[in-house]
Amino acid sequence: MLKSVMVALAVFLSGCVSQPSLPANETIVKIKTTDDSIVANSAQHSYRFFRSGLRGEFLRYKTFYERYQKQILGVRVNFNVNSNEVVAEYTAIVDGSRLDEAQRQRLTTEYRATAMEQGYYGVKFQTDGFWTSVIKDELDDSTTLKTPIVVTINDKTKVMSPYAGVLLVPIYPLVMMYGCATGRCI
Repeated sequence: MLKSVMVALAVFLSGCVSQPSLPANETIVKIKTTDDSIVANSAQHSYRFFRSGLRGEFLRYKTFYERYQKQILGVRVNFNVNSNEVVAEYTAIVDGSRLDEAQRQRLTTEYRATAMEQGYYGVKFQTDGFWTSVIKDELDDSTTLKTPIVVTINDKTKVMSPYAGVLLVPIYPLVMMYGCATGRCI
């Protein structure tokens, strides 16, 4: 009887941590884009963005890049994760010293750029999607990036600690079952 109780308890507790967690940083090595989708793969995970509004964000980024490509110093990529849902934030860092007044004005009004330290501006692009495990050979070698992109991941998934599961099981019935199995049942 004690073995049955222990097996049942182990099964119950294993269910409490069934959601895998993502690393704090991920290195994207392959990307495939179309007009209405982005698939970005690391060695273990695939991030898929197919949601409505993605095409509009693509067009917004494309015109931004055409206008400011010479002033872009780099990018910051951040994934906010909750369960399997992902919100990707791509922030282009623009050197304000390379802008004339008209460009600076357009950057802040049209692209909602925010001022940063040392005269830089950040322009954020955002889309949402989901993540899965990587599907082997889904993306061919033509999608491999020359320079991999390091992504910061903020995983806000609520995962119950395996120790917290013990608190969910009332101890009194377990003691009574053990008592009844080994001796007189009171």
